[in-house]
Amino acid sequence: MGGSAGAPRIADILGTASHLADPTGRSAPALVFRMWRVAHLPPVLRPDSDAPETGRAGFRAYDEALEELLAPGQ
Repeated sequence: MGGSAGAPRIADILGTASHLADPTGRSAPALVFRMWRVAHLPPVLRPDSDAPETGRAGFRAYDEALEELLAPGQ
């Protein structure tokens, strides 16, 4: 998994935090992940971003790993 080795831990923490914030399930980890992806990932990955390519690669790796863990098959 390379640079995204912490993704399973992040997914676990996100699941716990989501449950603590809203035990009804309306704040499911997959939903929170998608909101992060839409709100924070595009500015980092844009061609005119100040982020170094290594940082972009790391964000892409985490995005892919978290997608597999939190929203498989979507």
